Amino acid sequence: MKGKYSLPVVKAVDLIWTSFDRDEMRRGYEMLMKAAQNGDADALCFIARCHMGEEYVWSGAGFATDDENASLLLQKSAIMGSATGVLCAVRCGNLTPTVQ
Repeated sequence: MKGKYSLPVVKAVDLIWTSFDRDEMRRGYEMLMKAAQNGDADALCFIARCHMGEEYVWSGAGFATDDENASLLLQKSAIMGSATGVLCAVRCGNLTPTVQ
């Protein structure tokens, strides 16, 4: 992580968590998906949060709640070295001994 998120992650997080426009939020989600496909561990963490329900993201975005997938994404993010992924995994109880 080097203390900073990649530019695509920064832009995507801004679109998802500061907008109440479903299309903008979807665009941010697609940016996260692309960053994750390019190996960005932080992107995986934020994708997971999109699927953790309305405690974590505005329900109007239409992201399906999927706790199992979110858990796996958080664990993968942590394993790949995302400090944010580790912190989110700890907070959500997903930092299992195997992930540690």
